[in-house]
Amino acid sequence: MDEPLEIGSLVCFGRWYGEDIEWRVLDVEPNRVLLITDKAIDCRQYHRTPEAITWSECSLRAWLNGEFLQEAFDPSERATILEVRIANDDNPDFGIPGGPDTRDKVFCLSIDEARIYFGSIKERVCFPTPHARERGVWTSAAGSCDWWLRSPGGWSDGAAAANVDRDGAVHTTGDGVAGGLDGDDNIVAIETAVRPALWIRKDPSL
Repeated sequence: MDEPLEIGSLVCFGRWYGEDIEWRVLDVEPNRVLLITDKAIDCRQYHRTPEAITWSECSLRAWLNGEFLQEAFDPSERATILEVRIANDDNPDFGIPGGPDTRDKVFCLSIDEARIYFGSIKERVCFPTPHARERGVWTSAAGSCDWWLRSPGGWSDGAAAANVDRDGAVHTTGDGVAGGLDGDDNIVAIETAVRPALWIRKDPSL
């Protein structure tokens, strides 16, 4: 990774469905750097079934730390990705439990992190990659998309996860973990995108 690791800069790291993954630097510490994909790289359910679920047990977490981690990065790249403690706080507006803290290499941002690391609503607006479009992500007229956060949504039954909407607003009510509802309360296909984040080891020479 030869690009400068400065907050706001873009770096290429890994590949997904034949395309280099471009990441935005969110934070730089003495020995590590926080990255998030600049675009939404896929479109997936937060969980495989519509039930009460937290980040620790959801299928999206398993996919990010399993299939995605193994297929998007070569062994040398995986060696630079740090396993870190992930705090899973309760929903700040509705009090829905966030579940136990976890240790992950790849994760989604929390509600608080999405607010802290992006200075404005405009900065949170995200556009999907061609692969995410093929997967069925729902976009605005301008082409932007919703993307998952790991925090619980505001549904009393616990079957929702928070997200950032197509205008860049943090949506603490969230969407159903396994899809939205149509006018007859039937589950419809998931249309929310995935924007992974991770910490990498910082090369002392950079």
